[in-house]
Amino acid sequence: MKVLKLLGVPVMVVGMLTLLTATAYANHAQIEAKLNCTSQTQVCFDLTVSTTEFPDTGRDIKVTLLGHKKGDEDAKNFMPVGDAVTVHLDKDLKDKVIQVCFPVKDVKVTDFDSFKIEIDAVNPDDFDVNGMAKVKLGPFENTCPTPTPNTPTPGTPTPTTTTNTGAVLASTGGFDFRFPLLGLAILVAGATLFVVSASRGRSTSDR
Repeated sequence: MKVLKLLGVPVMVVGMLTLLTATAYANHAQIEAKLNCTSQTQVCFDLTVSTTEFPDTGRDIKVTLLGHKKGDEDAKNFMPVGDAVTVHLDKDLKDKVIQVCFPVKDVKVTDFDSFKIEIDAVNPDDFDVNGMAKVKLGPFENTCPTPTPNTPTPGTPTPTTTTNTGAVLASTGGFDFRFPLLGLAILVAGATLFVVSASRGRSTSDR
């Protein structure tokens, strides 16, 4: 009987540990991430998610974007960028791809050379992500598009050059001297013809 009692204690301990381990892994999410950034104003990730033993209502995770500033010599210095995003995970997911995007308001996407994401399990007492209550994935090299120089802002009309096909006016108050000059030339030509005609008339009368 003493032997059975002595054996009973370790068996109970092992049983409790097994039960705790099973409970810990009963609500489990396995998540992988891939940077999928196609915008100059927000950073997006594709999360590949599998869930195990989730309740019918599912579980929530909180995802935070972390960025490493260009020129920062401390490679481990990742700062939060923008607000955290809450993502709902359904039960029985199998490599489900879920896109998560972070609007970048106060800073430029191009200010960073790499990103990480931090994932927190909501209600971590009975739920874990990749075996932990909080996990960081990355770093991911910043492959977001950079602004194109001299690119017109959407909605701004493109300036057009108007060619003036009308008469070019002189710089003296806009008065065009071509018409008086033309009239003067016609007047001179008429006077010349009149003089020539009068001269011929006198020559004829003298004969």
